[in-house]
Amino acid sequence: MTEISSLAYKKLLLVSWTFSAISIVGLSTTSWRPDRYPVLFAFSLSWVINVVVFQCTHGYWLRVDPMRFRLAGWEREGRIYRWAGVDAFRWLLLRSPLSWLGPTPKLAPHRAGIERLLRHLNCAEGVHRVGGVVTFGVAGGYFLAGHGAVGFYLVLMALLLHVYPVMLQRRNRGRVFRVARRLGGPTSLV
Repeated sequence: MTEISSLAYKKLLLVSWTFSAISIVGLSTTSWRPDRYPVLFAFSLSWVINVVVFQCTHGYWLRVDPMRFRLAGWEREGRIYRWAGVDAFRWLLLRSPLSWLGPTPKLAPHRAGIERLLRHLNCAEGVHRVGGVVTFGVAGGYFLAGHGAVGFYLVLMALLLHVYPVMLQRRNRGRVFRVARRLGGPTSLV
């Protein structure tokens, strides 16, 4: 695992503990009647799902072969992601405390640095994929149980907390590949 600075670690803890506290309070006050405050309940449940999925899967995703998340030809240049608004999402993310949740390693211009960065991108994408599937599944369960508002907000949370981050990781992977190609780096990863 890549070491992060002391300040980045403090920021990570601050946001994690704050969201966890909000989620605990939110779930304890709304779980009996989730339709009364569906946004708070959906956020709280989504955060708990994110934490559990991250804790259960991040080690696996760091060990997975970087080629597992290979880019399709149509997404390599990133036009599809610009069209989908990923640049706006990235801009918003970088200017909010949410960016503190993922202190990422910087790109080092050598094969080991590029491979390490790709593994971190794979890990983030894998965790968000699993979290998105679980969150969409839970949302479907709430729709079927007659809690449409909760299901709707869970879908919205899944889009914001999983679908856009997956697209952002894929866009970033394309950018890393282009840099690697320019540096004459590991073309076997591209």
